[in-house]
Amino acid sequence: MARTIATTRYPLLKFLVPVAAVVLLIGVWLFWDQPDPKDPQPLLFFALGAAAIAFGSLLWKRKENVTVLLPSDRLHEASRQDLQGILETLEKQREKGELSPERYTKARNRVLKEMKAEAPRAK
Repeated sequence: MARTIATTRYPLLKFLVPVAAVVLLIGVWLFWDQPDPKDPQPLLFFALGAAAIAFGSLLWKRKENVTVLLPSDRLHEASRQDLQGILETLEKQREKGELSPERYTKARNRVLKEMKAEAPRAK
């Protein structure tokens, strides 16, 4: 059974956050470049502008639905030969120590259950 996951993406985020950083850097440069006494008001305006640009990137959001098909969901579509190959792969992984006994048993039972369920469908 496929699962659908809803995600939210902000397309402008990648573009406007660096722009906000550049605006802030310009403000800092202008602050340090002015003669004495240093007035912090221009720096404040640039900082507020950079914050407005950065938060403005969050205004446009896009919701996307992503469908995820888990490996156990693909067992329904597999032929008997494919299921036999999966069992052999599980056996090899167990012999190498890549699978714990619990995971091997669980996966093997799922494949065997699907093989039994496939037998009536094949007729």
